[in-house]
Amino acid sequence: MTKALKRAQRDVLVRLSSENRLTPDEVIREARSQKSPLHSCFQWNVEKAAMIAWRQQARDLIASFTITVVREEREYHVREFVEMPNKPLGTQGYAAFEDVKSNPKMARRFMDDQIRTAVSYVEIAKEYAGALGLSERVAEAIEKLKELREIIHNSTAA
Repeated sequence: MTKALKRAQRDVLVRLSSENRLTPDEVIREARSQKSPLHSCFQWNVEKAAMIAWRQQARDLIASFTITVVREEREYHVREFVEMPNKPLGTQGYAAFEDVKSNPKMARRFMDDQIRTAVSYVEIAKEYAGALGLSERVAEAIEKLKELREIIHNSTAA
């Protein structure tokens, strides 16, 4: 993607925003025209687009089931099926949380993935916090998450 194309795409989004029309449906409407700089951002083959949508619906379905785990007299409400820990990037795979829980090595890997994901999100929040003048507390949170990740990584119990 060229810088000019990226700039043109941004210009469309800025225009939609200034018109208070920046919504996914409006972006799709703009992108339908083959002349739109947004057109190439979408899969226009209906069969391929349907598969993309169905995969997301399947992910949503898998994520919709929760279970209650009782540990030390406390209840935890968690997803029943979770992404496989350390699965190769771009691959699919879920496991029952109970299976992850019963395998200490898998449990550590799962928590490592969860905390790595949390750190990624907090790193993004840190950028916004900096822009808003609130970055000090977010930096502390990132460090605490990284410490927690190290503790879990070195843990022998699950």
